[in-house]
Amino acid sequence: AAAEAVMAKQPHAVGDESARASRDQHRWCGFDPAQTKLAMALFCFLWVPLIGFHEHLAYRLTSWSCTWPELGGSSSSPATHVAVIADPQLSDFTSYPAFARKGTWTLGLVERICDAYMHRAFRHAVLAKKPDHVLFLGDLLDGGWQTGDPDVFDKNAKRFERVFRWQAAAGGGHGDEASAASSPSSSSPSATSSAPKKHHLSVHGNHDVGYSAHGEKFPSIQTRHEKRFGGSNYVVQIGGVDVIGVNAMALDGDEHGRQTKETWRFVDEIGKNKKNRPRVLVTHLPLARDSYHPNSCGPDRFGPVIQPRFRNSKESGGVEYQDYLSPESTTRLLNATRPVLVLAGHDHDRCEFARDVIFGDEFGDGDGDVTKTKKHGEDGDGDGSDVATETPANADKPHKVTELTLGTFSWLMGNPKPSFTLLSLVGDDEKNKTPLERDEKNAAKRQLVATKTCELPEQLSGVWRYASCGAVSTFLLLILPSIRVTALFMRSDGAAIFARKTGVAVLARVSNGKVGHMKTWLALVTTAAWRHCGPFVVLLFVVLGAIGGGTLLDLARV
Repeated sequence: AAAEAVMAKQPHAVGDESARASRDQHRWCGFDPAQTKLAMALFCFLWVPLIGFHEHLAYRLTSWSCTWPELGGSSSSPATHVAVIADPQLSDFTSYPAFARKGTWTLGLVERICDAYMHRAFRHAVLAKKPDHVLFLGDLLDGGWQTGDPDVFDKNAKRFERVFRWQAAAGGGHGDEASAASSPSSSSPSATSSAPKKHHLSVHGNHDVGYSAHGEKFPSIQTRHEKRFGGSNYVVQIGGVDVIGVNAMALDGDEHGRQTKETWRFVDEIGKNKKNRPRVLVTHLPLARDSYHPNSCGPDRFGPVIQPRFRNSKESGGVEYQDYLSPESTTRLLNATRPVLVLAGHDHDRCEFARDVIFGDEFGDGDGDVTKTKKHGEDGDGDGSDVATETPANADKPHKVTELTLGTFSWLMGNPKPSFTLLSLVGDDEKNKTPLERDEKNAAKRQLVATKTCELPEQLSGVWRYASCGAVSTFLLLILPSIRVTALFMRSDGAAIFARKTGVAVLARVSNGKVGHMKTWLALVTTAAWRHCGPFVVLLFVVLGAIGGGTLLDLARV
């Protein structure tokens, strides 16, 4: 009451103060100037660098720091470069059914987060390396084998094509020239084709077509997948190396099943066809090993080594689940293909394993070429990991065959350290060399293939950075101002004093009565709270808009 009396006795002072407050509020959109400047500083010097680094620069740093591995020995043609990606598994309604069911907004959010990460990783980290080819080791879609609705499959397949720039016009994934050798029913190892430039290849994964029991029961699932992404059994010459893709999903199935018989027929034909070129075997499932010791996969593995699990169907006799190929299928596959390198996925984690294999004359002409990848951290560049293996010139001795199981490309698939692999293959001049020329190169221990693993940005680390910056911004722009306004409210003797201390324009008319007095105080406190805490709300929407808008803009790019 005393404050209202003072206001009545000094109308000019109150009017001048109200005018100044009104001009100040108009200049800063009604917000406190100090809080507005602080919010602008946080956005410019904290949020903009963080968003720029986390959403864009971090992927480019991966590309800059991870270089193509070099092949030892001389060659008249440059090496061919292949980017290898395992288990992207685009998230869909089968990924997180507990909170991202079909038709919900949470599913749309999960799909966009998944697509945005891999789209940026592929565009800024993989394509920036300018690979000649891109090889996928299966599990392109998370729920392909469980999707019966053709419209849903088409929607998810288009997502994959957009994220990874899949060249759908290139013969369904294996090129026009290789289309005749891209399906189990028509593949012919003797009709090896040369892959065109900028070409995509893939093999089937269990999340694409299911294990053999499911594949034999629903053959249309595999047919649909092959029409969209190409077959899984093929031999394609890349550089001077034959890349052999095998449908590992069918190898351990019922021996009388159509897909199993066709796949083994394809593998056995490869064994009969002895080529002069070295071979790289591509399979979704890792091969069986003689040891699953916790330390058997090398130091770059994130989680524990998975122990073999195998379950047959009681109805059809086919495989319902497996983590590795059976030992029998592994031996038969290696003897037929005689690879210098095996690439596998499925595990979602990295594993480097070298095995001793005896398969006699390696390439059919006594050629004892070498497959080699550098030791861990040997070149000291980037975060990539490498492993070394050499094949002796004497083909009668056991050969060291390196198997690389690649980690997943997606951060939503249980591995917080996604990665991809750079593969350098010997140039195509090797096919024109005579046995004598190849033997001369053997003396120099020439390399046929070299690999290097590149780690993508850890998305969870970025989430923690966002959370930390969000906590700092919340404390400075929301909690502290709220405490300040509350303290002024508790210590003010009247509405006019509270309005003056909080910078709120004094009300022209003060309501009388108890109810009117409460309305006056409520209006002043609300206005003061918005004046001091409003910059936080604006900053929140600007930051979310920058992240979300940048994500939508990236996904809109072809």
